[in-house]
Amino acid sequence: MSEKTKKILIGVAIVLALLIIGCSVLLIKNNNEPKTEEKADNKKDIEKNEEKKNDSKDNKAEDIEEINDGVLRVPNLRGLTVEEAVAKLNEKKITARYLIKRIDNDQKKDTIVKTEPEINTPVEGELEITFYLSKGIKNFTVENYVGKPISEVKVLLETAEIIVVIEEKEYKGNLDESQVVGQSIKAGTKIGPGDKIILYIPTSELTYPDFTNGNYTENEVRNFCNEYEIQLTVLYDEPDGTQIPGGKMPKEGTVFYMDKTTKDVVKKGDSLTISVARY
Repeated sequence: MSEKTKKILIGVAIVLALLIIGCSVLLIKNNNEPKTEEKADNKKDIEKNEEKKNDSKDNKAEDIEEINDGVLRVPNLRGLTVEEAVAKLNEKKITARYLIKRIDNDQKKDTIVKTEPEINTPVEGELEITFYLSKGIKNFTVENYVGKPISEVKVLLETAEIIVVIEEKEYKGNLDESQVVGQSIKAGTKIGPGDKIILYIPTSELTYPDFTNGNYTENEVRNFCNEYEIQLTVLYDEPDGTQIPGGKMPKEGTVFYMDKTTKDVVKKGDSLTISVARY
């Protein structure tokens, strides 16, 4: 083999060796570099860990001991209501102006989750502090309560610590005053302890009593009419059997006739005529 051929073969071998080394480096780099999906997952994991750290910081705030070194500092107000927090600040001789912000948290509604400035921050002069209040757990789903007995719905909601307010409203339909005819929060809405819902029942209408049942005297009817501002006309008559249902004669001084029925609604300014038995 000539010297020239030897040099050519050596050159080819060197080139092949360099190619092999280069490919090996690329393979190692690709294996060590995470895939795009893995990068995304790692980013999510980092974010979750940060959230956990923040939550942990908030949750452990109530375990932080207040520093008692003679310096006026922000006390631990976590878990208190605004009123309780203000009382505690006053107790510490801290004059404060406060701002309220609400955040999602599973702590009891309207209690302080954290403050800015934080616990143990030195206070100089008037304190400007922000109370972060919990919105509470929204784990109760409102249903459609229309047509259901108001008493049952009230118990159901109050068991879940929902504040129930009952109001009357005008209603034209077949439901009576013991049933719900409307509600302030739509069905499907999530609410939690401390939230308020208004349940509506039909406006109750007063109808005339049966003054002719033998139990009412003139004075009792007058008292009724005075209370509801009804103009009363009283006739005194000796009844006969044709005027009394069943022909039973009424007692002296009792009402045996009225020009209204028990289905008539009592209205202010009405007029009523009755007949009182006199023998």
